[in-house]
Amino acid sequence: MIRSVRGWLLSLGMVCTVLAVDSCPGAVSEPPPLDPGVFIGVPSLAPSRGEGRGAAVVPASENIPTAEPVAEENIPTAVPVSPEELAPANTQAVQVPVIPKASQIPVDQNKTQVAILCYHDFSEEKPVTEMRMRTSVFRRQMQALKDAGMPVITLKEFREWKNGDRRLPEYCVMITVDDGWKSLYTDAFPVLKEMEFPFTVFPYTNYLTGRGASLSIEQVKEMVRAGATLGSHSTSHLYPSAWKRVQRKGQEAYSTLIDREIGKSREWLQANFNVPIEFYCYPGGYHTPEMIEKLPTYGYVGAVTVVQRKTLHETDNWQIPRYVVFGNNPRIFANAVTFHPLGESGASGVSDSGAGSISVASMSSSLLPPPMQTVQPTANAVIADLAPVISIDLSNERDVNPDSIVMMINGLGKVPASYDPVRKMYSWKANRPFRVDTVTVFVSWKTFSSSQPQSVRWQFGVSEPKSHYVPANVVK
Repeated sequence: MIRSVRGWLLSLGMVCTVLAVDSCPGAVSEPPPLDPGVFIGVPSLAPSRGEGRGAAVVPASENIPTAEPVAEENIPTAVPVSPEELAPANTQAVQVPVIPKASQIPVDQNKTQVAILCYHDFSEEKPVTEMRMRTSVFRRQMQALKDAGMPVITLKEFREWKNGDRRLPEYCVMITVDDGWKSLYTDAFPVLKEMEFPFTVFPYTNYLTGRGASLSIEQVKEMVRAGATLGSHSTSHLYPSAWKRVQRKGQEAYSTLIDREIGKSREWLQANFNVPIEFYCYPGGYHTPEMIEKLPTYGYVGAVTVVQRKTLHETDNWQIPRYVVFGNNPRIFANAVTFHPLGESGASGVSDSGAGSISVASMSSSLLPPPMQTVQPTANAVIADLAPVISIDLSNERDVNPDSIVMMINGLGKVPASYDPVRKMYSWKANRPFRVDTVTVFVSWKTFSSSQPQSVRWQFGVSEPKSHYVPANVVK
C-alpha cells in the first residue's frame, strides 16, 4: 500500500509548488489537470515490466492459455450513441486521466494485477450522485482504456487466472455493473459495444421487473446473448442493519436469510437465464464469516467486495476487491487504473491479507519521516478509529495566512478542513470510514509575507479498513 501511496505522491510531483502539476518534470500536459480541489493531477502508470528495454518472452504452455480477444459474436448489439449525443448536460466536464500504453504480453500468474471497476447507474440528464455517473464521463473513461490498449478481461478469464489455469498481462481491468438499473442497457451497453469490452452484470433479482428505472428480463437476456456475464447481487439487496437485525434473532433465522438472499438468488438467475452463476456480489460489500462459509455450498466460486485495491493471484476468492467508481468522484477511476510493478515475489505495497493486517513493521520499509509539527493521528501510528479527526498544530509557524491552508488526503483530494485561530489548529473530521489501510495527509500553506508555499506530509495506518459501503442517502 505504501508503494501505491508513493506512486500517488509522485503523481503529485512530490512537492512541486502546491500541486502545480504542469510545472513538474514529466507531467502530462494534455489534457491539463483540474483544479486541485477537484482532481489531484493526472495519475500515471508505471511502464509495463520490460517495455522500453526488450520485453521478456513468456514461454508457451500447453496447459495455461493466455487471454483471448472477445469474439465478434460476443460483442453487444445495441445501437451505439455518438459522443455528440452524450455531451455533458449543465455540468463541468470531469477530468479523465491519460493512461499510458499497456502491455499485452502474458506474465507469470503472480505478477498480474487486476483492477475491477464497479458502476451502478448512468444518466446525461439526472443529477450526478455517488451511484449515478454522467454517461459521457463513462464513455470517456472507457475511451481512455481503449486508447491505452488496456486488457479488459472477461469474468471467465479472471476465474481461470485465479484458478491457475490462465496467464494474463501484467495489468488488466474488469468491468462490473451492479443492481440492475435500466440505464445499463440504454446508456452504458452501447458504449461497451462500441469499445468491444466484455462486462459482468450483478443484479439483485427482486429488481429485475422492467418497471420504472429497472432492467427487464428481456434486456438482460439480450446482453447475455451479446456476451455479458451474469453474477448474483442477492435477492433483495439488504443493507447491514437488516442483516444484523435478523442475526440477533438467532443462528437459524440468520441461516434462513442467507439461503434466501444468496442461495435462492443464484437459483432464480440460472433458471431464468440458463447460464452458470459463479460469482456473488455482496450488497454494499457487507459480508460475514457465515456468508463466506455457505457461499461454496450454493455453487459459487468467488465473491466481490467494495474494498478499493488491486486483485492479486493470491487474493482471497471470497473477498475480491473492487473500485466503486462514484459519479461525483473522478479520482476513484484514476486510482483504479494507476498500477505499480509488483516485487520479485509478487508482493506489492498493497496489503491483500484482509482487515487488521497492517502493522508498523509492515509499514516501516517505506515510511515518510515524521513532520516537525504536532499532527494527529500521530505520524506512522496504526489506529483503530476508522473515521478519525486529522489535524496539524501550526502554532509554531509564523505569519500563517489561514485562508491559504489546504489539506489533501490520498483518494479523497482536498477536504473541507477548518482553522482554529486561537489554538492555531487546522483539522478535519473524516465524514465516513476509511476503506484503505494507509492514509497519507498533505497540508500546505502560505504566509502573509511570502507567496512561496510551505507544506508537510505524514502517514498513518488504519488497522481495520472498512469493508462495506452504504450510499449516503440510505438510512442505515
